[in-house]
Amino acid sequence: MVENKQKELELTSPDSEKTYDVLVIGGGPAGVTAAMYTARAGLHTMVIDKGLTAGALGITGKIANYPGLSETISGAELLS
Repeated sequence: MVENKQKELELTSPDSEKTYDVLVIGGGPAGVTAAMYTARAGLHTMVIDKGLTAGALGITGKIANYPGLSETISGAELLS
């Protein structure tokens, strides 16, 4: 069963030889924060998510007190 799931989840990218240090699954607040900090640490990071607006972060109207931000913004603005 695991082999079948691996085939279903095969990812293609323009650069198929690219390797990543960190793979973050989920683009919600925790995933975006993890990706932000790993990228700042110089780690090659990839985030896998359903889509930019699929999670709570994409539909949230007001984000405040987020690491690295001094002003309130929308979730869509944060993701862009």
